[in-house]
Amino acid sequence: MNKTYFLHPEKKVLKQGYIMEDESGSIVFEAKVLKQPIIGAATVEFINHLTNMSEEHSVGQTVTIETLTGEVFYTRKAYFKFDGENIWNFLYGEGVEINSGMQQGTLSSSYQVFYEGNLVATIAMTNANHTGAALIPTMNFEVVTEEDNIDLSFLVAYAIAKTEMA
Repeated sequence: MNKTYFLHPEKKVLKQGYIMEDESGSIVFEAKVLKQPIIGAATVEFINHLTNMSEEHSVGQTVTIETLTGEVFYTRKAYFKFDGENIWNFLYGEGVEINSGMQQGTLSSSYQVFYEGNLVATIAMTNANHTGAALIPTMNFEVVTEEDNIDLSFLVAYAIAKTEMA
């Protein structure tokens, strides 16, 4: 059964991680920055509070490449290194496909996440957290997934959040 979760950055300015909460405000997953060097990748602990499992990963700075494709149009690509590999290449190599589009009636992005051909999550930007408090729209996401897919859904939402804000 699908549940709705809310992903947002921690309130810390330095060593900013991400938290995913359920509708009651309980933290279900987080990416906690353990070590943030001035130069180089951060050490981030990914913690699933539902299973009490955690893993540490190396997460690089977000890199954004913009290319002018005409007098007015440009393309924008953003990524970060996850254990030394481009996050999108890592996810695609694991069997993940992501379809993006616009939320109906808004200018916000939405994403469908597929794993091995099966829809496992939908992720959408939101301008409010689960309590309804208005926040910066590009920093908050609503994630709809089953509990069994929460690890993958969190990683994809985390990747989208880090690259959308770049």
